[in-house]
Amino acid sequence: MTDGDVSVALTVLRVVRGWNQDDLAKASGVRNSAVSDYERGRKVPGLKTLIRLVSSMGYPLSAIDHVMSFIDALRSGTVLSDPVVQLPAAGVHGDSQAPVAGESAALQWEVEQVSAEVGRAASRVTRLMFISLGRYRLRQQAADPAQIGPDPPPGDGSESEEATAGLKLKG
Repeated sequence: MTDGDVSVALTVLRVVRGWNQDDLAKASGVRNSAVSDYERGRKVPGLKTLIRLVSSMGYPLSAIDHVMSFIDALRSGTVLSDPVVQLPAAGVHGDSQAPVAGESAALQWEVEQVSAEVGRAASRVTRLMFISLGRYRLRQQAADPAQIGPDPPPGDGSESEEATAGLKLKG
């Protein structure tokens, strides 16, 4: 780990947070010129200052290490290539080769990316289910209003005017 890596990691965290240097300076209580010097590698922040900077962005201090590992993986090209996963042979225990550190970091990064994508997909599916359920209930109300229960008072905005007009015509 070099001082330049810390400055790049600090800059990456700030940019990911969506802040400019002035935002970071105000939130951390560090002078704007000092933030600039730290990010350009002109000065190295002390541990207390580094903790203040990172925690003011809402990150733990370990975020610096994670960003630096990611940067190292990018520089070595392991993140951009397919990671090599070595699985133990059937029936063999403990004598398989451990993956190289870069491969392990690349695999961990890829697992985190896939996890994030799965989370986004699950969120989209849930929203679609709620939308579909809402449409199904409107169709069900239009087909048989007695099965659902009493109609809400007109004009409360709980259903579309077309559905309300259809219920009144059939009732």
